[in-house]
Amino acid sequence: MPNLPGLFFLKSYPPEQIWRLFVDGRFWSKENGWHGYESRERGSINAALESLCSIALQVDKAGEKFELSVDLIKDIHKKCGRKVEELEDKGPGELRTDEPVSFGIPAARASIKGIEEFLQLFFLIEGKAQFGPGKPGPFGPSFTTDYFQDLTPDKVPKLAKKIYDDMSAYGHSNTNHFYLAVREHVDVFLEAITQSYNKEIKDAKTLDEKLQVIAKHIRYYEVLHPFKDANGRTFVNNLLNILLMQQGLPPATFYEPNVFDLYSADELVIVIKEAIFNTVEIIEQNKKGIFLYGYNATPQDNIKFMEMLDSPSYKEIRDTDFSFLDISILQENTQDCLASLNEMYPLHRGAIYLSDPSDIKGLVAAHQSEINERIKQGSPPIYVGKTPIHLAVIMRNSAMIDELIANKADLSIQDYDGKTALHYAAESGNIQVMGKILTALLLQDNALNVLNIKDNQGKTAFHYAAEYGNSELVMALTSTNEIQINEPDNRGSSPILLAYKNHKLDVFEKLLESGAEISKELLDEVLIRKDKEAFTKIIAKNKQLLASKEAFYIAVCLGSISLVKQFLQAKDNGIDINTPITKDKGTPLMLATQRGDTRLVNYLLRKGADTSLTDVRGHTALHYVFYTKEENREALIKRILKQDKGLIITLASKS
Repeated sequence: MPNLPGLFFLKSYPPEQIWRLFVDGRFWSKENGWHGYESRERGSINAALESLCSIALQVDKAGEKFELSVDLIKDIHKKCGRKVEELEDKGPGELRTDEPVSFGIPAARASIKGIEEFLQLFFLIEGKAQFGPGKPGPFGPSFTTDYFQDLTPDKVPKLAKKIYDDMSAYGHSNTNHFYLAVREHVDVFLEAITQSYNKEIKDAKTLDEKLQVIAKHIRYYEVLHPFKDANGRTFVNNLLNILLMQQGLPPATFYEPNVFDLYSADELVIVIKEAIFNTVEIIEQNKKGIFLYGYNATPQDNIKFMEMLDSPSYKEIRDTDFSFLDISILQENTQDCLASLNEMYPLHRGAIYLSDPSDIKGLVAAHQSEINERIKQGSPPIYVGKTPIHLAVIMRNSAMIDELIANKADLSIQDYDGKTALHYAAESGNIQVMGKILTALLLQDNALNVLNIKDNQGKTAFHYAAEYGNSELVMALTSTNEIQINEPDNRGSSPILLAYKNHKLDVFEKLLESGAEISKELLDEVLIRKDKEAFTKIIAKNKQLLASKEAFYIAVCLGSISLVKQFLQAKDNGIDINTPITKDKGTPLMLATQRGDTRLVNYLLRKGADTSLTDVRGHTALHYVFYTKEENREALIKRILKQDKGLIITLASKS
């Protein structure tokens, strides 16, 4: 019998979908599957896959005497960091000594029971860890309270509830509580946790008991945070899956794996089971097409991923013959392990996993009392605070949406992030889903209020339609004549700014046509991108900006003679060619000179720009020549002196 019979499931995982083991399900729809993850850290998927598979093969071949070791953990981390640009300089495989590592944890990744267990972890106080409310800083958080100070066991239960309530009050997904990881004896604690695992896993009898041991110790490793970076990748994406496969279970495909710090061991078992269930679904549903967490990869995406895929160890696993295993026993054990999930929030789970209309109809009829129920803290993160209609919209589960609407699902209910089903419909970018929700909503008496409900970020559904949707979604909402298209969110971002920043240019243009206001923040973003086309469209729809010095500054920076000409020739409110437009009172000629724009300098001089004017430091345009690149200087000097030979005398006398 091999050490890792669960390798059969890894082999069965569709290769074009294998990235799902390493990319959180919450990102699949928003970031186009694997693309966003890979773009942040080039080579990370191949590195994580090779790490998992090579270590899995190593463990599988180690024989019956295999035990988990610190050296193996270091090897996993080393292989996770290999060929990953962001990690190669962070000491792959090297433990932290006294380097501080900290991060924020929102209520969305915590539970009361989890906080209670966390506060009692044996190595935190001795290792000089800190946890509490505070503010982030360049060298770590500054804590207003450290909950480990003067902590006694009798205080823990009441304190845990208070902490969770305080975290939630700040916003379900907002962070005002921080954790500064253990700074002393990291190596000692790592060895102690590893030895504890080896002992307890031997004593565990049932599969559920073994899952409990695995969940508890992966949590210990995560909280210890022994490496400078890639701890989650090491312990959750890799070590956890190796330990699961050692027990004959499939590896785990997570929606949100970042809950191992402040979830309890019991709660983590359920999270892990749900992730194993995802793997089983992906394996079984691949031929029909996988539409999990609102994302379905296109054939072109699958081809592109397979071209990028490069893992020799994964290929070895794919080529391995597992016919010597009793596959039916492995599958039966897995189903028995997952059976307990069927009893948990069936309607909410059905919103994610069911697609057959007749099955959905029967499920909704059997669970009428759950239609508007929000799941409380401690459940897997995707469920917490959400009703079935929230989940059905996120999943783009049309059949479930139809059935819930037919059974009077309340579309005004906000989840713990303050979002309604309409927010999620807008965020999905799916016009069919939006059409169903909007049509149903407009039949309700409170439609006007729901249309403009703001979530915890101050965003209405319209903000999400602009940021993540398309022009069809935007027009569907504006057609109600009740949408406030210029309303800012909590950060001051209007829908048109969100559309532009997220490269939704069709939405940006549609909002321009609808008369959206142009903010300084939007103009700043246009300048950062040097987007001449967008600025031209903004000016075309907002002629009043031709009187704005700030807008004229952008036109000069963009180096567009046609745009500059519009500002200079605007009727009634045109800009004077010598108007100071920089913070140093520099003129357009000075700015164009500083930027080395010979064409624009030549144009401004032909139109009468005054070369003798000075800025607040007494500098003329000729001085600005020396702020530009050397290769531009000779041509600029010749052109400016051709216009005004006396400048050289002025320059020499001042020097």
